[in-house]
Amino acid sequence: MEIKILQVLDPQSGAVEFTCAAGHAWGFWKGDTQATTGTFHVELEIPDTISSWLHPGHSSHPQIYGKYGDTVPDVTISGTVERVDEDNVISFKIQSDIVLLETSQAAPKVTQGDFVAFTTHAPELYPYDL
Repeated sequence: MEIKILQVLDPQSGAVEFTCAAGHAWGFWKGDTQATTGTFHVELEIPDTISSWLHPGHSSHPQIYGKYGDTVPDVTISGTVERVDEDNVISFKIQSDIVLLETSQAAPKVTQGDFVAFTTHAPELYPYDL
């Protein structure tokens, strides 16, 4: 996923504000070097096990949104279920990117093609070179 880091919110924790084709949010930079502003390719990882889904209705425009300064600084991510594996791992499509999600046994079942959303504390951003 290509992101543009707009600002480093907390150099100590690696919290950054970013934009991407899917929206505008914040996350934790997990690179070998300290976060800086600029454009990067990252693997988006969700550190939480998903235990519930939001159902925003069908949309052709998945989004990522959330503000660091909110009272509860969570990030909401929506997209399409691409595949559901037997071990509660879901391939989740956000725009043209695939993110693997681990779901709990208690999470409501979803099927391929469902458009759903979830909330996480913050995604982790792992940079890579193309």
